[in-house]
Amino acid sequence: MNKKTLERIAYIQEALGELLTGAKGEGMFSWGNAEGDSKMAYLSRLGFVLVSKSKLERGGHRLKRGAKPVGRRYYGAPLKVWSDLYLLGIQTERTLKWHDLYDRGKALVEDGTYAKEPKATVANS
Repeated sequence: MNKKTLERIAYIQEALGELLTGAKGEGMFSWGNAEGDSKMAYLSRLGFVLVSKSKLERGGHRLKRGAKPVGRRYYGAPLKVWSDLYLLGIQTERTLKWHDLYDRGKALVEDGTYAKEPKATVANS
């Protein structure tokens, strides 16, 4: 393998190691803006989606009881804020809101798989 491929593998391995350390509760990682963008992209391709508390709430999720952040990340301009990160689907659970139920029911009715009109039957004499 060439040097660039080996460096990429080492970078992904480093991101996974930091995530594992944070998930075990042995210490939180801390990523800057560019590093966070890069590592979060790699981890999401591997199935580990990291989200901030405000983003998970906007997405219809909530933290599970006792969930602790696995790391921190800096979000640059215009926010300029440090935010704790959580593993989506592992440390969070989906919360259903009225509009989720409405949209789901509307989709089922439009699709025709739910709430069909009963067919009229004609009795033969």
